[in-house]
Amino acid sequence: FTGQSLVETLRSKGILCIAMTPEWVRLVTHLDLSEEMIQATIREIAAL
Repeated sequence: FTGQSLVETLRSKGILCIAMTPEWVRLVTHLDLSEEMIQATIREIAAL
């Protein structure tokens, strides 16, 4: 993946992030995210 292609792939799965450079993607958490939501995000990324 490039940074931008990963952003687009994750967006299609409902995961928002930003490409900082062609190689780096930034993901942050928010107070409203539950532990299960974070674990689901990790599972989606691991499955790529």
